[in-house]
Amino acid sequence: MNLPVAFIDSIKEVLPAGECDSFFEALGRESSCSVRLNPFKGCAAPDGAAPVAWCDEGFILKERPSFTLDPAFHAGGYYVQESASMFVGYLAQKALETMDAPSPCVLDLCAAPGGKSTHLSSLLADRGTLVANEVVRGRAMVLADNIRKWGLANTIVTSSDPAAFGAMGGVFDMMLIDAPCSGEGMFRKEPQALEQWSPDNVELCARRGRRIVADAWDALAEGGVLIYSTCTYNRHENEETVGWIASTFGTEPVSVALPADSGIMVTEVSAGGASYSCYRFMPHRTDGEGLFVCLMRKCSGGVMVSGSGHRRSPLAQCSKKDESLLRSYLREDGRFELFSFKDSFYGCLSHSRPLLKMAVQHLQIIYSPLLMGGIIRDEFKPAHPLALSPWLHEGRYPFSDLDLDAARDYLRRNTCDASSFADGVSLVRFDGLPIGFAKRIGGRVNNMYPKELRVVNL
Repeated sequence: MNLPVAFIDSIKEVLPAGECDSFFEALGRESSCSVRLNPFKGCAAPDGAAPVAWCDEGFILKERPSFTLDPAFHAGGYYVQESASMFVGYLAQKALETMDAPSPCVLDLCAAPGGKSTHLSSLLADRGTLVANEVVRGRAMVLADNIRKWGLANTIVTSSDPAAFGAMGGVFDMMLIDAPCSGEGMFRKEPQALEQWSPDNVELCARRGRRIVADAWDALAEGGVLIYSTCTYNRHENEETVGWIASTFGTEPVSVALPADSGIMVTEVSAGGASYSCYRFMPHRTDGEGLFVCLMRKCSGGVMVSGSGHRRSPLAQCSKKDESLLRSYLREDGRFELFSFKDSFYGCLSHSRPLLKMAVQHLQIIYSPLLMGGIIRDEFKPAHPLALSPWLHEGRYPFSDLDLDAARDYLRRNTCDASSFADGVSLVRFDGLPIGFAKRIGGRVNNMYPKELRVVNL
């Protein structure tokens, strides 16, 4: 690997002299592959995989399989995520355990493609609400697809500028900013990151990260926790930015105990008379790619903004007749409020409704949970996200359990063997995991897997 001299010099500023050779040697080795299981879908741990010390659902694989060939991947049974990135979820969990908020609101500001968002979604479960934002529209659509697959009905996907969140006031109990960075931690996995690296880009990314924090800062509640992370190594984007945030906005440190023998490197930043612990993942010390992350608590906050903004809410109440029908499709339906938008019906966990109402006023919403489907001539037509949701009432549809070849044919939207299906709509499953719906009419089966999700290279 041909590394720029300026990058080599920046690593020497970070590591003790005796570790630099080990670092550069590790940078030339092949990266590992890891997955994080969805704890609400019962997917089994991979055979022979090594557990991730800081994530109970995380596993490092012996080799990288073809995930596209696995129906469990398309069912949201697991997410392919760097083991280092799972540490952000570890820190978020520790911070959530200290919060008094009965229904915490969390913002993942730079969320695509969705690894950290799906992890936060699992941590919040049916207790809290996550807003997962991605300002780039195309990447936001990928994020929405991954949130739909994960299926937990507690996440709103948006595509808005950070300043739009600042205008909402102190809404969020926790804010994750996984800032766009120079990507040094991905050099061995993504060669283009090395090709695009330059000292000027490092400076640009440092300024961009600080601007994002400044624009969104007022969205964090007083006493709320900021998790600031990057996938780069240099001090300018990392420790120096932490110092700038602490000095500029009035924060206090948040420290957590690390798993034993984790190999995680800890550095300290002094600012405002306090010392902030920063956590670094370096490839010669830990599995996975590079990561930098720091927690801090906001000492002073802005004023909460009313949710009755200038935009009229497009969310309409369901009729009593429609609501009665829709509730029969939900497990523990009393947890949900139901509404309609255009020709579709949605279920929103009751504790999430205030944040959703405010989001409608201030943000560009890409996906709002839970998309249930539509009603045509008093007949309910289920939407694909309902199939992937653990909130679907188990007894509402008969199961059609497919073997591997038949499940792959289903995901291609090929014709299905009618003998495997009951009349009417069935929930299609592979290895116990729902992957979609199908409808048998006589001797023919309509494959209801969405056309836009069809797996063409399976």
